[in-house]
Amino acid sequence: MPTTTIAIIHPSELLHLGLISVFTGEAGIMVVGQGFTSQEAQKLVKQHRPDLLLLFDRLDGDGSFDLVEKLKVSRPDLKIVMLGVQENTTYMARAAAAGADDYLFEGSTKQQILNTIKDAAIGKPPSPFSIYGKVVASMQDPSVPMIGETPAFSLLE
Repeated sequence: MPTTTIAIIHPSELLHLGLISVFTGEAGIMVVGQGFTSQEAQKLVKQHRPDLLLLFDRLDGDGSFDLVEKLKVSRPDLKIVMLGVQENTTYMARAAAAGADDYLFEGSTKQQILNTIKDAAIGKPPSPFSIYGKVVASMQDPSVPMIGETPAFSLLE
């Protein structure tokens, strides 16, 4: 099984330690770098060339979405999974429009984290049952309903 290399970008050192503990001993996953800012993210991606970037969705204000776009231009093969505090459909739509591959949220279980990382690493789209998967589907086809009363998004939003 090939190893998926990961870089973690989040302003909380505690979150870094928690994610590293999730990945420690997990076959096929190796953390190759950690950073706290978008500048560090760019440097890590260039130096270590990770397969996947775990990126906080509120890094440097709204800078996460610009960073996703930038990284996808320079490294189209890079998989990016966003890390969010809450299930905010506006942030999810912005991440999807920028090119993020999937989304994890505070409260995700170890198994959800591992499944999302492994699926994103092989290019599998987000689960159609996940909130992010529903946002992505709604953006691709506005006739696809989202959860509750949340309106559909288009790629132009």
